[in-house]
Amino acid sequence: MLSEIPFSSARKRMSVLYQSENETSILTKGAPEQVLEVCTRVMTQTGVRPLKPADHDTISQAFHHLAENGLRVIGLARRVAATQQMTEEGLTFLGLVGLIAPPRSEVRDAISLARAAG
Repeated sequence: MLSEIPFSSARKRMSVLYQSENETSILTKGAPEQVLEVCTRVMTQTGVRPLKPADHDTISQAFHHLAENGLRVIGLARRVAATQQMTEEGLTFLGLVGLIAPPRSEVRDAISLARAAG
């Protein structure tokens, strides 16, 4: 990793500038809406193409479907960086990841306490 723009609750995403053997890339992850905000292309089964308004709708529906099923959802994007400058723009939306976020161990006690308090 060459550089990082850290996650913040205001931006709801983070990015890193990463050097592989063949290229330098900007890799971004975060809240799907915030990641989509900086994307102009989308990766499909047939390759990369411009991001259309209908894609926004499809991605939003998929995001909401995953969230409604109790998953924490993260959007992923990338762009090849022509220079070592890291700017979060013109990225390619890669997809969504749904993560199971099990309740923390102290939740059970908190729920019991709340029920006891009425």
